Amino acid sequence: MLGKITQMKLSQICLLGANVCLALTVVAGPDALESGFQHPPDSAKAQTWWHWMNGNITRAGITADLEAMKRAGEGGATIVNVDCGIPRGPVSFMTPEWREMFKFAVAEASRLGLSLCVENCAGWSSSGGPWNTPENAMQKVTTSEAHLTGPQHFVSTVPQPPTNLGYYRDIAVLAFPAAGDQNPRMSDFAPVVSVSSGEVPGDKLTDGDPTTYLSLPVPRPNQPQYAQLAFPLPFSARAITVGGQTAMPDCSGAILVSEDGQAFHAVAPFALNKGALCTRTFSLGSEPVTARYWRVQFNAIGKKVKATATIPLAEISLSSRLTIDNVESKAGFTGNAVLADARADASAVGAIPRQQIVDLSGKLTPDGK
Repeated sequence: MLGKITQMKLSQICLLGANVCLALTVVAGPDALESGFQHPPDSAKAQTWWHWMNGNITRAGITADLEAMKRAGEGGATIVNVDCGIPRGPVSFMTPEWREMFKFAVAEASRLGLSLCVENCAGWSSSGGPWNTPENAMQKVTTSEAHLTGPQHFVSTVPQPPTNLGYYRDIAVLAFPAAGDQNPRMSDFAPVVSVSSGEVPGDKLTDGDPTTYLSLPVPRPNQPQYAQLAFPLPFSARAITVGGQTAMPDCSGAILVSEDGQAFHAVAPFALNKGALCTRTFSLGSEPVTARYWRVQFNAIGKKVKATATIPLAEISLSSRLTIDNVESKAGFTGNAVLADARADASAVGAIPRQQIVDLSGKLTPDGK
């Protein structure tokens, strides 16, 4: 009777797929099942991604990585060519040197009994390679601004927005009211910058250049780290932009303000995530916050961040504009999460009505005038 029941169950499972039926037929009985878990066949072993990091490849490194996979019980790996913002190595993707390294990796994997796969192209989207030119690569929207006082007849070159790999094309030129003196620029107030580490930052955090930065120690329990802007007169802001280098670790904290530089209180939390683009704009709400002293204070780091790591802080910028919170992530410029929020009120003072935005794209000449 037991044999008949077992046969009926196997027959029913076989209808779902031959592979399932075959597995049940091979792993028969408690001893074989236990042995299969303790010593799984190669077909059941886990495999891993194997990042070849921006051409930083050596034969010794290939052997060390594959032997480590073998010791860990992996069944194989898939090679993924990525850069992740790290310095470029000597072996560029798909060059003769790269092909030799790949051939060597295949031989080493075969020696160790590991299977080896490779993504068909470089990059997270598997669409990169030396055959792909910048104009056909993935794109993002980039912008620049020119501040004018009207009415006037304007004939000049519009500032060139930032570019990547030297490629750029225009999408649109838009004009809109900037509300005059209601939107003062932070640089006109000449804030004095200081940091908790005691380093003298100069203008590294206010020069508008993301390549100049300083390194703060990571915060520890009851020992936060901060960068401070001290204004000669109170400055009003609705948003703050915090920028760092690509080595920015996962960290979080709060924006603090003070009238006397002694008693501070928080006006908004913030978080920065490790990633290729570590710049975020945080809304402070529709009503401006006014203070003489502003601090970006780091209170905590991610669980995987080492205590010896540093926070490469590049920019702090306050703006009185009504701003969309976390606009960089919402525009798709980062891989950071986008959460719903209600801090930007489209009806608030400072919001620009759509009917006041003028499309001047047809007035732009091919040379940017």
